[in-house]
Amino acid sequence: MKNAQINWLAVLAVVVISQVIPAIWYGLFAKTWMAGNNMTEAQAMSAAVPMNYLIAALYALVAAYLMLLLMDKMGINTAIEGAKLGLLLGGLAFGGIMLCNIFSIRPFNLTLIDGGNNVAIFTAAGAILGGWQKKT
Repeated sequence: MKNAQINWLAVLAVVVISQVIPAIWYGLFAKTWMAGNNMTEAQAMSAAVPMNYLIAALYALVAAYLMLLLMDKMGINTAIEGAKLGLLLGGLAFGGIMLCNIFSIRPFNLTLIDGGNNVAIFTAAGAILGGWQKKT
């Protein structure tokens, strides 16, 4: 990525959206997700500590940067192309969650909830990074 310019505002937007999408997503599916995890609301809320959000934001930062590297190598420079790549990467994440859940003997609806969240985040991230590129 020697000649590519990194649009840090786009990366920051991905970090923000990677916090917003799960807040909405898990808000919609909270009861089903907690039931599938045999978790009470108090237990779920106990995980909402600042360090966990910091780790999630750092992951999003690294993932966005790696997506930019991949987009540069692939010549992706539109929101649609970026969203397609994000959908593909989200699908890979979905598959990993599915395998983990299968061997952990967890309900399939957890795969749909957790995997769907990843697909939504990666697709949105790809659209943002693909469509909002820094001009050289």
